[in-house]
Amino acid sequence: MSRRHLILDFNWWWIFTMITPVSLYILISYRNSAKTIFMVLTVTIVLYLILALFHHRVHKNLTLEIGLEYVLTAALALIILQSLLF
Repeated sequence: MSRRHLILDFNWWWIFTMITPVSLYILISYRNSAKTIFMVLTVTIVLYLILALFHHRVHKNLTLEIGLEYVLTAALALIILQSLLF
């Protein structure tokens, strides 16, 4: 793995590890509002989806199957969370 890929991997993980605590803090702060919780979870899932697809694109191993897997997993997570919240 080249040095460029190591730097890009570090940046992706740094962004992802910052999204998670911020999302958890907002979820705890607004735990009484189902709409706010759903919005925060939706944004978090979409950011995860975008970061995952960019990661695979940078490493040149993004295929249709990988893309569909991420999209379907994100959609399933949103459906499950919506059914739990509302």
